[in-house]
Amino acid sequence: MDYNWGEIFKNKTNKELYKIYLGDTLLPLETKVFAFNELKKRKFDFDNLSKEKKKFELERLIEEQNPDKSFFFRSSNSTEFLMMGICGACFALIAIILFFVNIFGKISIKQENSDILLFFLAGCTFSIIGFKVWKIRKEKEINRENRIKELINEL
Repeated sequence: MDYNWGEIFKNKTNKELYKIYLGDTLLPLETKVFAFNELKKRKFDFDNLSKEKKKFELERLIEEQNPDKSFFFRSSNSTEFLMMGICGACFALIAIILFFVNIFGKISIKQENSDILLFFLAGCTFSIIGFKVWKIRKEKEINRENRIKELINEL
């Protein structure tokens, strides 16, 4: 079966074409020529590859900055984990209040202390994980934004 590689490659990005040109794909070797020709049509700078690689990195960082929002916790956004940490802290606080009301309070909750302890541990776990991941993600976001600014200034 023959493919019209010229037409297929018109829809590819420069990064994809460059990978094909380098042979970093499972495509047949004959596609390297088509990829090279398409890159030349797009005025790809083969003499200054560092500039082109910086463009590829900039594209990747911008894509990373705007992730697919279709799944919960799938994004690189740190605020979701901050909310997880806050909710976990609230659960732990509620468990502590329930524990003291159950022991010292005049109101009888009829709740086992072991259930309250599990609620407290779950809240603490969510809180620790949420705040820890939030801190890591926030640092990544700051580093990504700084690198994007750096690359824009260089280009």
